[in-house]
Amino acid sequence: MVSRNVRIAAEKLRTAGIQTPRTLTMAAHPGPDASKLDIAPDAQAADIPGGVASGLLPEPPSCALNGEPYPAAAAAGPLTAWLYATAGVPSGTVAGDFATEEAALVEQVRALPAGKQLAWYQRNRKAMTVCGTPPRLGVTGVTGAAG
Repeated sequence: MVSRNVRIAAEKLRTAGIQTPRTLTMAAHPGPDASKLDIAPDAQAADIPGGVASGLLPEPPSCALNGEPYPAAAAAGPLTAWLYATAGVPSGTVAGDFATEEAALVEQVRALPAGKQLAWYQRNRKAMTVCGTPPRLGVTGVTGAAG
């Protein structure tokens, strides 16, 4: 059951334009081109999409770990919530697992055409890879391919 549901969630993410690692593993320290699944060995089917999505955001950059300003930290919740929803986590579960503002933002983003959702995700994910770049979480003015 787990491997089948992992494949389904990963395919939903790929369909949305999200690059997923070739290997999704439950190992504590995934190797290169692998991502850790954040699921328990006895996970229920409903837990798996979020577990697949959870390893797809970048770690904070070293500058942030060394105390430099890291405004893109504010993007972690909304981007994770969007990844969960995109991977197949029901909207009610997303709303219960994330802050009210984050869940509401994700609903707005999910109402956009697929290409604009991906553009929103990519620009904010990119901001998370460096210090000093604030995220642009609003949906107004999102550009990207219509889908």
